[in-house]
Amino acid sequence: MVNESGDGDPSTLFDEQALAGDPPTGDCMSGWSTWHAPAYAYVDFGAPYHLTEIDLYDINNIGVFTVASGVPGQWTPLITYTTSTYKAWVQFPVDIVTRYLRFSKADNAGIIGEAVLYESGGPYAGSAATSTAAPPTIVLGAVDGVDANGATVRGTLSSGGLPASVTAAWGPLDAGTNLAFWPFIQTIDAQTSGAVAVTIPSAPDTRGVARLTARTEAGLGWSDVSPVFGLARAARPPFRETFEADAAGMAGVPGPVHIQNGWTSAPESAAIVTNGTTGQACAVNGGDLAHAFTNVPRQVWLRLRLQPRLSSMVPDNLPVDARVVFWMETNQCVAAYDGQTVVRATLPAGGDADGWYSFRAWLDHDRGVWSLWQDQRLVLSQLHCRTNAPGRMQSLIIRDGNEPGTTWADDIAVEGQPGGTVMLR
Repeated sequence: MVNESGDGDPSTLFDEQALAGDPPTGDCMSGWSTWHAPAYAYVDFGAPYHLTEIDLYDINNIGVFTVASGVPGQWTPLITYTTSTYKAWVQFPVDIVTRYLRFSKADNAGIIGEAVLYESGGPYAGSAATSTAAPPTIVLGAVDGVDANGATVRGTLSSGGLPASVTAAWGPLDAGTNLAFWPFIQTIDAQTSGAVAVTIPSAPDTRGVARLTARTEAGLGWSDVSPVFGLARAARPPFRETFEADAAGMAGVPGPVHIQNGWTSAPESAAIVTNGTTGQACAVNGGDLAHAFTNVPRQVWLRLRLQPRLSSMVPDNLPVDARVVFWMETNQCVAAYDGQTVVRATLPAGGDADGWYSFRAWLDHDRGVWSLWQDQRLVLSQLHCRTNAPGRMQSLIIRDGNEPGTTWADDIAVEGQPGGTVMLR
């Protein structure tokens, strides 16, 4: 372990591997403590390895911890994690070939007690020069030929003479430099240095962004994110609710929501109320607002806007079969709960002009994981669903909390991935 900052002992990230267990469940409390920040250290495996998962033991407090791959002096962020749980293991799927892994602390608040790495296949088979070669670089060019059926993502590759596989990753929002976080990917055959072009089969969500990534035996390189591309006019999602008057069955008149547009309220406490400059929204006070769905794809996007509501406790009376649970707290945190662990991320203060926060969740029912964005920013990644059994989204429930006050929701949309089955109301 190379301690770049000379502060603390970063080898404590790997000193309790037996206690951690496989899969890791152990209470690993040594941790990498430092006096100053930022702090950096990297590990040299001696040869490239194909890493498939990185697990971190989050002990306490809130801070930013980053894992990067590459070579000394040329690092690509792989995981950026805001510590927010108490004595809990957090899993990060990865897909990277690298000899070096760098760990960094942006501050001294959050404490990571241990790291567990998973690899596939032992030392990566390749040329003798691979262990000292730099990872490839790839520069994004144009995204052209965009229509309802697809697009072409172009770039320029420098692979250092090693064969490289090139992948285009795309989706409605930027998921960063971890391929496992992107909902859609397309890979082409091995390339050498020069111009590359990847044709993606469908334009994501009618509007989206893309990155290119290249992998050689020496590691992985990422391009910058593209500008937003897609059709000039976004298609209407299969299900959308603004709580304004529409042709689908919402009268848009202030008052009870129960039985309007497929919504049910039990007790009948949900009502449409004029809220700030955004027009009308739904207020839920002391009950549930629910909508049932059928014929839903197994990979689903959920969009909605919320106002801060709860303190930092876990809401009571959670549905026992709820696969995904999250809420907005009055301390500017968004929190998610998998039945055992609460994970939190701090959000910018204030929200929009009326104090609303816009969220978007990607739910992968086949893999049993989900991720959450807030205003184009990935805030919670690859969280576990509360139940492991494969399933589909059957209902959406807006539940008022266990504290005095009102829960507010607005601008709700549910849609499948490109080519997915349209949902029925």
